[in-house]
Amino acid sequence: MNFIKTFLLSLVIYLGLNLVFALIIVYSSPLATVPDAAVLIISLMFGPITTSPAVAWVDQGVISLIQTTDPLIDTVMFLYYIVPPILTVIISGLIADSTTIAFLSWLLIALICIVVYVIIIGVVGSDPTSTLYFLVYVNLWFLYGPTDLYIAIILFGLLNIFLYGCVSFLVTRKKL
Repeated sequence: MNFIKTFLLSLVIYLGLNLVFALIIVYSSPLATVPDAAVLIISLMFGPITTSPAVAWVDQGVISLIQTTDPLIDTVMFLYYIVPPILTVIISGLIADSTTIAFLSWLLIALICIVVYVIIIGVVGSDPTSTLYFLVYVNLWFLYGPTDLYIAIILFGLLNIFLYGCVSFLVTRKKL
């Protein structure tokens, strides 16, 4: 497939899987009662790309599954961080005409998600009355500080681009 078809199909797959996992996370936990549940779901749709691969695979993955108090939520959170990008780059690699198209479609998807998430965090960070402010922004602010928050989001997004971009190179049938 050409670039546009590969990109659009990969984008639909990535955002669709993220939406499914976001709905499961929100409605299988006490978060469903918050007044900003819709904004939280939108934030969760773009959040996995801005999470460090180490956090996704180890902290939210293996360690949380070993030390779990709620196996359903921890399993869904692990799958939420891992499944959408892996499936997206595998399918993108399989349907793309070349490795360049597969990688560029993943790159564009990831960049769009990073920009949208930074905008969401910027808007939420300016509204301290929002429930999402306390669930997302304050947590990130305490982890990274007010300035390094955006740098960390962009850096982790770039790490994910190259990590999963390498997977798309490996699974593409048609090489350069």
